[in-house]
Amino acid sequence: MFDRVVVGVTDSASSAHAVEAAMELTKASGGTLHMVSALAAHRPGPPSMPEEFRYSIGSVDPADWLLSQLAAQASAAAIRVITHSVLADPVEALARIAADEDADLIVVGAETSHGVHRAKVPDLLMSRADCAVLVV
Repeated sequence: MFDRVVVGVTDSASSAHAVEAAMELTKASGGTLHMVSALAAHRPGPPSMPEEFRYSIGSVDPADWLLSQLAAQASAAAIRVITHSVLADPVEALARIAADEDADLIVVGAETSHGVHRAKVPDLLMSRADCAVLVV
């Protein structure tokens, strides 16, 4: 059925529904769940710091913390989970990771964390992804 499922993770209610749906599908199939937190770069690191290390200074990034909490929840439910924290456009990141992991399904929420309908991400993802996209 779905051996490799990719889910977009944010702090929104629709993302929580997407994660729940992805966990149920992955658990039923015995596959692997790839949780992706994709954020466009929004704060500069120190000038001499390479981009990939900029979050290693200071406190834990809220997106990474959320990703680790959801991954722990999936692991506790006996679901194989791999996390991907990416500094990139969400559509590009989800499509690339789905392609790299040869995913069968991408699951995404339908709105942002601020309650604004965001059909742009699911619509663009459906046109770029090489696999099925489920919008919840």
